[in-house]
Amino acid sequence: MLARIGSVVPAGFMFLIMVEVPQATAQTNAEIVQRVADEVWNQGNLAVADELFADDFANHDPNPGGVTDLEGYKRWVHSWRAAFPDYHVEVHDLIAEGDKVGARYTVTGIHQGELFGVPASGIQVAMKGINIYRLDHRKIAEVHRSYDLLGVGQQVGYFEPLPEEVFPFSFARRTEPGDFRWGEPSAVTGDPGDPESNTALCVREVEEGWKQGDLAAALGYVAPTFVWHSIYPEVTDYESYTQWLQEHIDPDDPTQITIEQLIAERDKVVDLYSADLGGGMTLSGIRISRFADGKMVEMWRNENVLPVLIAMGLFPAFPEFTVGDGEF
Repeated sequence: MLARIGSVVPAGFMFLIMVEVPQATAQTNAEIVQRVADEVWNQGNLAVADELFADDFANHDPNPGGVTDLEGYKRWVHSWRAAFPDYHVEVHDLIAEGDKVGARYTVTGIHQGELFGVPASGIQVAMKGINIYRLDHRKIAEVHRSYDLLGVGQQVGYFEPLPEEVFPFSFARRTEPGDFRWGEPSAVTGDPGDPESNTALCVREVEEGWKQGDLAAALGYVAPTFVWHSIYPEVTDYESYTQWLQEHIDPDDPTQITIEQLIAERDKVVDLYSADLGGGMTLSGIRISRFADGKMVEMWRNENVLPVLIAMGLFPAFPEFTVGDGEF
């Protein structure tokens, strides 16, 4: 009997340890991501970052910057808040599934200090973005980012508008404050479906439409009431989106898009993707698609276009953020 008890105690003890430190629920993970916006970015409380981020945290950011780890991340926060003392993140969406959370947000602030070598301009700046976080035991282990750094440079005058004859895409000539914010959300509702079905629709739109160069297939997953939010200021509804697709989907040269991560909750699907542009250039981005009655009725999309434009020689290199040794 004693031998049997002795054999059970270690197993029971290990079970208690596992119960004591469980993997957090998706809802808890979403709350942790919200705290990053509220406490780390909006309040500048860098001590909280040590609580919320893993020691081996990895930051995946295609934009110029060089920030990869936790110490660099904290100095990066400090640098942005020095440039924008009233820095404020508004989180519009948190989509959580398993150990991942997708976050859609808008940053606002008045440019009052040097930012990556750009002197203060006094301009009210807005920046939109979407991130995907992965958490491990209530700690943020890594994040993939897609935010409009090009838009920040345009607003403070670091990037001059490109003439249409040089670059045909309209996002290179944005000038209005509203061009850098998410548009008004759609009021269209319907049967939200389920995460599994919506994810399948999202994947099929890419596989059957974009990767096959099939315009009709891509449009087949989109509702006539579709609302689009992107870096293209003039593309907002089904008609303008249809015209945009006609310009971007080529049956003779299909876009090779790879979906790298997917998160689904209720009627929304978040996907991290990369597109092979040829010539060794890759474009990355993150989308959030909302579904109703088996169709996409709304999409928020942000692409990391700045590294591509710099690689093409259309814009000067954006000054990289350097992780300093001083106190912050």
